[in-house]
Amino acid sequence: MTLKLLVFDVDGTIAAPGKPVAEEVAGKLRRLEERGAELRSPREKNIAYLTGLARGVGLKAPLLIGEKWLCHF
Repeated sequence: MTLKLLVFDVDGTIAAPGKPVAEEVAGKLRRLEERGAELRSPREKNIAYLTGLARGVGLKAPLLIGEKWLCHF
């Protein structure tokens, strides 16, 4: 099966609330992105927080939705 799209929350899903994303999880997300999966994170958090999180994890082109803003880098 080929994974094309991954939509995920952050707190309680890829990281414990208030904790950073574990390197093991970050590595898996990077590998999924490298294999062509599109990563989406719809959240009501500040877009600057989500952008920093994505950069910290090492993602290159996630689509981030936060506080009614859409950010793709």
